[in-house]
Amino acid sequence: MAHGLSFCFVAAFGSGKTRTWRQQQLDQRCRTQHRRPQLAVTATLLERELIAGSARGAALETFKLFFRCQPGRWRSERCYFYRETADVADRGGESVERSETLFQVEPLTAETTTKVLRDNGTDESKLISEGFHSLEYAAGFKVSFNTRMEHSGDVSASTNLLFVPQVLDVQLARQLGLVRGLYFRDKGYEEDRPIVGQFEFHVTTRELVMVTAYARTVSVDRILLCSERQRLRQIANYRRPEAWQRDAPLDRNRSLLTEVRLLGAGIEDRLPD
Repeated sequence: MAHGLSFCFVAAFGSGKTRTWRQQQLDQRCRTQHRRPQLAVTATLLERELIAGSARGAALETFKLFFRCQPGRWRSERCYFYRETADVADRGGESVERSETLFQVEPLTAETTTKVLRDNGTDESKLISEGFHSLEYAAGFKVSFNTRMEHSGDVSASTNLLFVPQVLDVQLARQLGLVRGLYFRDKGYEEDRPIVGQFEFHVTTRELVMVTAYARTVSVDRILLCSERQRLRQIANYRRPEAWQRDAPLDRNRSLLTEVRLLGAGIEDRLPD
């Protein structure tokens, strides 16, 4: 480091003679190396708001901004790794499978929001009495997708998802750096019925973690928002432990997940409108 600084010093001041082309190039390189990095000018206004919110630790604000980045048309490429003998047999002995998905994300309407809660046996007033925020702070979307699997055929479906945050002390939420709550769907991925899961939104990393317990499987689904145009996705299915408790804290239940049945990961890119 000292050698590099002295090199720049000589290039900048020389020996009092006319500066050569080489010295001018070195001078320019030194200025470039010591220039303060700036936010890329390609960042959208929404992305700038999201980055600023996460930097301030503004949990609920960043949570809402995250969902404002979701609507649109997306393309997903994933790779799945199967660990169950039956799953491998269903795919002709292949334990690895690639997929391509085209999907559309749309905001939930007020009517759909009410219906999703009703399908799951609850409503806004009941949730508030149980320590959750009003629907003013909730967020959600409808997702419709068409997936082409390498070995197991094509899949088309749609579902509505609603995320309702739990009321946390503002200082505690800032300290933890997350938003917690329940998320409701009118149709599960593993089981075709209304279902309730738990979620965490990590403010600083802008990552949404969704945990759903089915009859035999616990699914942990992650969406990490890189920008308004790109997301990283991971899906891990675990064998459901006997000790799993539906209403237990997420941290407690998640510590029981030790047997992986499926792991999928991929990149999702926004398509032009």
